Amino acid sequence: MPDRPPRPMWQIVLGLVAGVLILVAAAFVLPWLMPPSRQDASTATDQLPWQIQLRPDGGTQVFGLRLGGSAPSRLEEAQALWPQEVMKVALLSSSAGHLALEAYLESVRVGGLQGKLVLAAQADPAHLTAWAQRSLRGEILPSGARQASLRAEDLAEARRSVLGGVVFLPAARLDEATVQQRFGMPAQRLATADAAVHLLYPDRGLAITLTTEGRERPVLQYVAPADFQQRLRAPLDAAASAPPAASAP
Repeated sequence: MPDRPPRPMWQIVLGLVAGVLILVAAAFVLPWLMPPSRQDASTATDQLPWQIQLRPDGGTQVFGLRLGGSAPSRLEEAQALWPQEVMKVALLSSSAGHLALEAYLESVRVGGLQGKLVLAAQADPAHLTAWAQRSLRGEILPSGARQASLRAEDLAEARRSVLGGVVFLPAARLDEATVQQRFGMPAQRLATADAAVHLLYPDRGLAITLTTEGRERPVLQYVAPADFQQRLRAPLDAAASAPPAASAP
């Protein structure tokens, strides 16, 4: 038989690139699809998104962080769990003047899953007002809120604020079937006009938001079960009852 001609170099390169992309995608998605293992249950109980511990004091624990109850975690404890990441602490001011303290870890790995953490802190309103008056000039976010950085003298105190909620934004794009395989059937499923589906688990203080087109990251929001109605369900109800925005002429 005559020898086959050698493959062009561009075909070899494209094959290698395709193989790398498949491996990268598998690294993000496979942890969600694989059945729970003994290792998951024994050594990573506090690390995987679907393993939420209900604490005797009424709080929960996820990713090694305590929410609610008698001894909630503080921002500085979250930093200690991922010491290699720089925690960004910011003060948010809404157009209505409401102040909130948040912290961000841009890239963390939890139980083999990569993603971003947003930490909502609970701070004394008087402290928030004082920090805002001394804060550095910030930027305006798409939501209309102003995000400002704290001065060094206020940052150490802000890091001692307790956690009120945790948001995990996994890098993997997930569908509803995969989410329900891991978290189980939700107590309620809400579809909203913005092409989003909200899966609600009030007994675990969890709400998961998926976009039906799958173009955006899933949003996993965690709070103490006692705070679920106020912090997670009430905003959804308010958004559903709000009149539609008027279209531009």
